Amino acid sequence: MKKRLLAILLIIFSVCVCCGLAACGQERMDEVIKNNGYKLTVTLDAGEGKFNDTQSSTRTLFVKPDSKIPYPGYSDMLYTIPECTLAKHKVEGWFYGEKNAETGEITYGREFSFKDDKITEDVTLYAKWQRRAVYSVIVNGEEAATYFVDEDKLQSLGSFALQDPKWEGHTFMGYVDEKGAAYDLNAPYPSDGRKDVFVYTRFIEGEYKLVYTAKDFIDGMSATNVSQNFYLMNDIDLAGQTWFGPSIFSGIIQGNGYTVRNLYYGFESDSSRISDIGLFGQLGIASRAAEIKNVRFENVKLNVSLKNNLRSDCNIGLLCGTVANLKIENVEFADCAVTFTEGSLEKASYRGLSVQAPYYYGFVSAGTGNLVSDGITGIIVHPAEWDGNI
Repeated sequence: MKKRLLAILLIIFSVCVCCGLAACGQERMDEVIKNNGYKLTVTLDAGEGKFNDTQSSTRTLFVKPDSKIPYPGYSDMLYTIPECTLAKHKVEGWFYGEKNAETGEITYGREFSFKDDKITEDVTLYAKWQRRAVYSVIVNGEEAATYFVDEDKLQSLGSFALQDPKWEGHTFMGYVDEKGAAYDLNAPYPSDGRKDVFVYTRFIEGEYKLVYTAKDFIDGMSATNVSQNFYLMNDIDLAGQTWFGPSIFSGIIQGNGYTVRNLYYGFESDSSRISDIGLFGQLGIASRAAEIKNVRFENVKLNVSLKNNLRSDCNIGLLCGTVANLKIENVEFADCAVTFTEGSLEKASYRGLSVQAPYYYGFVSAGTGNLVSDGITGIIVHPAEWDGNI
């Protein structure tokens, strides 16, 4: 028991000795340095800034008379001075000066030249900070990137801005200013002083393909089964385009108030068995509704040409042949039609647009062909053109 107690006391004594040595170690080291010719003291005072290695605002160096010291953030053969920083500021320079002991205010004198000036006496050098104008890019309410205008020589954000910012479940729509107006990334930086510029990102809920051109729309609809969502950014003029619409569309078309116009598409078959015919063969699937909202269809024409008599069940309509699962809201049709030429239809359902069974809204017209059916659902309209709203 006595041996164990003695061991514990020895450990405690050793710890105390080590702590005492650590406390006086720096003083002894400083004394050794001075005794080796490093007799002068240089104090670097960063003011509100901090040296990155210690987060202290001051740094002390011991130097030989008539020697130079490196700029903070650099080193030479004798000295290493860490960089000091202050948010949204840069060091304009280090200056001789005096600090008021009560207020902490600094009176700056001549700027110290790290390139030319030599240390000839004990001295304190003070950092003079310059406020930096910044571009701040805000994504989903948080600052995602900051660009310092004076350091990067930015005249505009240009390619410095974040490319295609991400927010899960949302679609990036572009950059906006504080008022929500579109922001031109290539606009020159404002010249009114050191004002910060905040550029925000605009998102919409949901993941969409942004449709600016007819090609965007055609390319997005080129697959057999399309579940992608589309967000119209302009009126879409499909004049002269070849349409190969999907057999099944279960995505969303958010028209955003724009118009899809001038689409002429045809179906031609020499078979007696065909299925769904329309801009889309089928809208929606059991597990996912197709959605068509806030869009105007103008001058959209479907022509069906059959070389032989159609004897199988089929569905024909301007937008679709069959509706499996559909939500439709604020959709307008102007100068739209379905026409038939050649052949005869002996067993078919003519549906312009099936909203919810057994209620059907549609438009079908007969050209030179014969219309024979067990029962026609929809609206047979003559002449071929039809206008309406849903």
